[in-house]
Amino acid sequence: MAIIPVGEGSNWNADLQAILSAMRAKGDNQLASEFSSYAQTFHAQYPQYTAQQAIDAFLATNLGKSLAAGLGGTTAVLSQLPGAAAKGAENAVSNLDVFKGLNLGSLILRIGEVILGVVLVGIGLNALLKNPIGKAASVTPVGKVL
Repeated sequence: MAIIPVGEGSNWNADLQAILSAMRAKGDNQLASEFSSYAQTFHAQYPQYTAQQAIDAFLATNLGKSLAAGLGGTTAVLSQLPGAAAKGAENAVSNLDVFKGLNLGSLILRIGEVILGVVLVGIGLNALLKNPIGKAASVTPVGKVL
């Protein structure tokens, strides 16, 4: 909200009307209505303050009420967190199965697969490192066609 400049010794009612007009121009009719009733009560209680100070007090008061209401609503949600965390931990522990169905028979099968894989990789590397293409080229004489 824009600050409406008010001077020293300014007219309370004129300043109040300027603030209310600015609120209504922005479409804040409900805010203008609420501030109007608050400002009249505020001015009766504190006539030495300006309309700008009245709007500052109004915003601070309403912000405090809104924060209190919002925080009051979160306590109900926050109070449920310990129970939810405990339930989640309980579910995690009850579903804990490290081996996921890995029994002795499947364990031996997996070990055999790993050994067979290592043997096959060894055979492949042995054949590759002996360079069969180079041996075939050295056995065949140059210029002689098969």
